[in-house]
Amino acid sequence: MSSTIESPATGARPEGIGSPVPVDLAKHHDQADDAVGEQADTSAADGQAAAEGQGAEAEAAPVANAVAKAKAKAAGVFGEGGPVRAHLARAGQNTKGWLATADVTDEHLVEELLRQQALTRQTRESDLRRQIAQVSSQIITAKRAETADVTSNDPHRDGEQVALLKGRRELLQTQLAEHQALEAQAPTEGQVGRARWARKAGRAAMLVGSVLAGGIYLPLQDPMWLLASLPAAAVALWRAGALGEEQEPEAKPAAMATGGIPEQQTGQAPPVEGPAFAAAITAARLAAAEASTPGSLAAQQVAAAAEQAAQVQGAGDLLDALVRAGIITKQGAEETRIVGVIRPDGPGWTATVELPGGIPAEDAIGKASGLASALKVKSSQLQMAKDTSEEGHEGRFVIWCANVANPYAGAPVPSELIGAQSWDFWARGIPLGTNARGVRRVLNMLWNSLLIGGLMGYGKSYLARLVVAAAVLDPYVDIVVLCGKAGADWAALKIVARHYVIGNTASTIREMHEVMEDVIEEMSAHGQALERLFETDPAACPEGKITPQLARQSDLHLTLLVVDELQEILDAAAGMKLVSADEAEAAESSERKAAGQNGKNVMVSLFARFMRVARFVGGMAVIVTQRPDSNSVPTELREVASKRACFRVKGQNSSRMVLGDDAVSAGAAPHLLLDPHKGVSVIDEGGEEGHDTVKADVIDLNEFRAICERGRDLRIDAGTLTGYAARAAGTREADTARRDLLTAVADAMEAMGVDGARLDELADAMAAAAPGRWGDLTADRLGEQLRALGAGGTVKLPRREDGSRPNGYRLEAIEALLKSGPRAA
Repeated sequence: MSSTIESPATGARPEGIGSPVPVDLAKHHDQADDAVGEQADTSAADGQAAAEGQGAEAEAAPVANAVAKAKAKAAGVFGEGGPVRAHLARAGQNTKGWLATADVTDEHLVEELLRQQALTRQTRESDLRRQIAQVSSQIITAKRAETADVTSNDPHRDGEQVALLKGRRELLQTQLAEHQALEAQAPTEGQVGRARWARKAGRAAMLVGSVLAGGIYLPLQDPMWLLASLPAAAVALWRAGALGEEQEPEAKPAAMATGGIPEQQTGQAPPVEGPAFAAAITAARLAAAEASTPGSLAAQQVAAAAEQAAQVQGAGDLLDALVRAGIITKQGAEETRIVGVIRPDGPGWTATVELPGGIPAEDAIGKASGLASALKVKSSQLQMAKDTSEEGHEGRFVIWCANVANPYAGAPVPSELIGAQSWDFWARGIPLGTNARGVRRVLNMLWNSLLIGGLMGYGKSYLARLVVAAAVLDPYVDIVVLCGKAGADWAALKIVARHYVIGNTASTIREMHEVMEDVIEEMSAHGQALERLFETDPAACPEGKITPQLARQSDLHLTLLVVDELQEILDAAAGMKLVSADEAEAAESSERKAAGQNGKNVMVSLFARFMRVARFVGGMAVIVTQRPDSNSVPTELREVASKRACFRVKGQNSSRMVLGDDAVSAGAAPHLLLDPHKGVSVIDEGGEEGHDTVKADVIDLNEFRAICERGRDLRIDAGTLTGYAARAAGTREADTARRDLLTAVADAMEAMGVDGARLDELADAMAAAAPGRWGDLTADRLGEQLRALGAGGTVKLPRREDGSRPNGYRLEAIEALLKSGPRAA
């Protein structure tokens, strides 16, 4: 009998046991008993091992579950469709779009090319004006040299040098006229395409350079830089990818690539470029920038990126800046409106802001410094003013921000008055200079007066000189000069001024007082003459005012009063008493001594009265002070000066002293000007013109002297050289004749080779040298003239070869007289 025995199903067979094997039980009974025992032992061992295995599996199950969950979570985050993959995809897409300049439209490139074209035109025009001014000065110098040339028979004929210079000037003036007549040319498609490719190349170079510097070069120099480069790269990657998440479907406007000029966009794809992306680029290049030498390309790139990141990118950024400046609250931002769009305006950008109800524009304008800080620009870059348009109201203001830190930088521009032979003060006004937006400004002084104030050394005299130079070149403008400090600033005006008083002594102040009373009386007489003329011929003086025709056909000229160093005049006058003409007359009639009044009050009253009563009869004043406080700029004087200019001052109170409360409240801020802004002033013209910040053109003292010489000649030709200048001209003519005679006497002795000569010998030698001039000169007449000039009588001369000692004049005495005073120009 046979049967089959198998191993228990314990999951693991005993070693050596395979498939079932048949066994003969009868024959192997003993062996079966042993096998059964062994099988029982093996089953027990297997049961114990299975129990131990089930316990280990139970202990490892939580760990396996945690690992599985971690793997599933990692697959969800880093796997396909996860946020990391999506973030990396956005970063790559954003970077690709930035490199492709997808954020820069053709319109933006056209505007940039037009601005570059305008800057080139302006530079060329300034260069031509400078050349014209230089050639004009050379003409004046050449004319003087030719005038001194005795070989010229015709003093009115231009010599070869002057003719060449005049031809050169005419050529330059023609080039200037042709340049000004040229119209701006719209950029072609090719130019726009090249500009876009240039933008792409620049961005690619910046990105590649950043990677090479931060990821390869610096770590090779010092492995520690790798620790800075890796976090910076990680931050850049995160920020580039987060850009798409931060922007809403209606994207905030992106800055134009040229200087960060913002533009508001609606319904367009989200722009790639923005503060976040610019910050990422900056972070990626931070390590390289810190290691770079100051002034290197890397440092400049970082500065440019930081500047770009700080620029306003659209309405949202501007509203945030208004909140940070304390102009509006976070809740008020919802009620604040950017009117229209933020748009480029010249070398900057502009926006109109409508504040929430109840907040006046004046409050916002008063916080200009805070807004500049919030925008991360200099105060001098920012201009704020009330919106004076038809749609404007008390809650609206206009912002203009320059692209560069100092929009007034650059070489001084020579005034076109330097090369002008004459000037129509009535029709052409005064060419002042250029404002921050590159617009030329002209000041009209008719029927107005100008008050100029500011700290020393910032250009007050230069601005006043522009006004006076225009008046000098019009022979029908009388000029009165009163200056409280001696110096060379106005000395050139002696040859054209009707009145000229300079200094701050007691006698000088009294002379100024007399001049002011005389001028006011003369202006009153002009008014009476106009009144009579209006009664007899109303058409000759419309509205009873002086006209250009009247000024040229009668003595009713325009009158410009120039008062410089006002504070010195008032300080000197404050310590003395001044008696007016009316008071002196009253005291004389009553046979008592006039007490007089405080000199400062009298002078302030006279200046203010002139500006009031002389206005309609052609009276104008330019008053300059370097100490803008209540003592040197009395309210009575400031209020009658309809136009005011203020250079840099120390605070807002000083600004108000010069410009007045209304102008400062409207945004005029000369107290925000900085030390580099020499020659820059805030000019408030009042009325609709409002205020503007202007960098004045320049006329130096030598050029001003040449202008005054032309003005003197114009007045001599027109018959309008009067007063102080006419008396000075007479003195100069007498001195010229005196020196001509003494020079001829000295030259005659030198030609004779002697140290002294008799009168008859001198007369003969002078007649032989210049018969046309001295041919009729006799010895007696020559002796009379020499005695009149201070040479005294004849003296004994050294003994001659024939033993005689005649009477005559010694050469050393004549030369001493020649050195006694300068020869007149």
